[in-house]
Amino acid sequence: MRARLTYANVMATVAVFIALGGGAYAAAKINGNSIKKNSIPSNRLKRNQAVPLAENVESLHVSSLSKGGHKDKAELASGSSGGSLVQIPDGQTATILESPPFTVTASCQYSRSNENDGTKWYRVTETATSSEGGWSSSFNPTEQPADTPVRLFSIEIPDISLGGDALQSGYSSPWLAVPSKGIAVTISAPSILAHDGVCSFNQYAIG
Repeated sequence: MRARLTYANVMATVAVFIALGGGAYAAAKINGNSIKKNSIPSNRLKRNQAVPLAENVESLHVSSLSKGGHKDKAELASGSSGGSLVQIPDGQTATILESPPFTVTASCQYSRSNENDGTKWYRVTETATSSEGGWSSSFNPTEQPADTPVRLFSIEIPDISLGGDALQSGYSSPWLAVPSKGIAVTISAPSILAHDGVCSFNQYAIG
């Protein structure tokens, strides 16, 4: 029996190519040639435009980690998952991601304890800097000087030593950019966990 060429078959094939092409495009780093004039929305890159900190906007949320796609709490707590995992003891700050000209750091600081079950909570703050001036981010489109730390987000997470789930901090299409240089980098939403007074981060550049 000969296979008939139908509309459904054609559209299914097109969908596969679009999915594959989209994945390849998302994985590629954007360079100066790929950013066309006015291709970045002006409302995200205006000079001197004030925006709320990430901890106050709807694009930042915290949700339970689901199985698959993210490192589970056992891997994060043990440090055995490798890759971009960085562990930061209470009261310290460390670099968790470098994608020139950008450097992303994070701090882990004890915040409070739950009076009912004794669970400790830690304040996790993530900051970015750039060795190039005139840079901005999806959290703050105001252009910044070189080597100026800018807070991306700050949230509280529970220590899971007494049980509970790891948390993922998620935000919508986060990017860091130097428009004048044609540089743009997209970063992943970090998986974050606190265990026995140590905050574990897993974050990486995805484009």
